[in-house]
Amino acid sequence: MYCKYATIKYGLLQTPIQAMSILQHLGFHRATPCPALAGYIDSYWFINRQLQKSYSEFLHPDGGMGIILNYGSNLSVDQKTLKEGCFFDGTNTKTRVIGLSGDISAIGIRFKPAATYAFISAPLHELKNKNTALSDIGKNTFSDLHCLLGESKNIKEKIKLLNIFMINNFHIDRKISSETSSALLRIKMCRGTLSINELSEQLGINKRKLERLFNLQLGMTPFEYSRNIRVQYARMCLKQKHIDYNEISHRLDYFDQSHFIKQFKFVVGITPGQYKQRYIGL
Repeated sequence: MYCKYATIKYGLLQTPIQAMSILQHLGFHRATPCPALAGYIDSYWFINRQLQKSYSEFLHPDGGMGIILNYGSNLSVDQKTLKEGCFFDGTNTKTRVIGLSGDISAIGIRFKPAATYAFISAPLHELKNKNTALSDIGKNTFSDLHCLLGESKNIKEKIKLLNIFMINNFHIDRKISSETSSALLRIKMCRGTLSINELSEQLGINKRKLERLFNLQLGMTPFEYSRNIRVQYARMCLKQKHIDYNEISHRLDYFDQSHFIKQFKFVVGITPGQYKQRYIGL
């Protein structure tokens, strides 16, 4: 459905571009979308670099999904080569590892949790933990966007093209439901510590209905999303020198330190100690 915002002026499409210091070695930049899309798209990202050696980066799950348009060497995720030029990155329940080597040139669209539902009509729960060619889920129009962006050499022009394209592909009848929005907010506020029964009771929503809404709009269950948010907060705590495992376990209502370590490793793939060592060197 054609969105009523599709006629907005270029003046509203001006977007700040930020270089991410943590990924500067990969030539990574991120830009925010125009105001009409700000509630749905977290950011656009750009990566462009000739790499002299191979790199791998963690992709931690946050409930969001993405679209990647590749123009360079093949990317890999969890050691699986992605040969398609346009592919959809479904919602993830575990940390994944992206492999980069050679001539890297790609553009990405990162959606906010549940926002993908307004743009992609495919069953999102079936795309969980997968990278799927957009042509396989009936989104051949992204091939046109891939060509348009490839012909544009100016990053600001690319952002304008992205904004216009995404606005024209917005389905106003598939907006995030108020129940889902309220649930997402409450889970974030409680750092993922609420049980699904408690969440359903607080929202006045039947548990099964809540699970159906999450699978439909988020592509994962409320439990999976809560677990990701809980571990996301744990990762933040681990980056602070003065916080130990017992305190993290207490803050996040884990049964004990052993339960915390088990849940963390399930999502991230390494123990909290290994994570702390990798990122802080402690």
